[in-house]
Amino acid sequence: EAIAAEKPLIVSQNKATQHHLYKGAILINNTKEEIVQAVSSIKNEYEKYQSEMKQLKEERLLQYKLELQELNCLIRGKE
Repeated sequence: EAIAAEKPLIVSQNKATQHHLYKGAILINNTKEEIVQAVSSIKNEYEKYQSEMKQLKEERLLQYKLELQELNCLIRGKE
């Protein structure tokens, strides 16, 4: 939802979030200090994180379009 809305995100750090949210998000280990620092970072550099999230959205849309084209080619090839 954050990607679709192009909104910066603070989220727990794990393998999935590292893979999927490499732009526009701050990945944290859920400590009080990291939460405070992440909120401050987004507050101070909101436009940067928002721009990165927009870039991530555009990358994902392109990726989905390419995958859909590939899938359509596979389906048509089996007809």
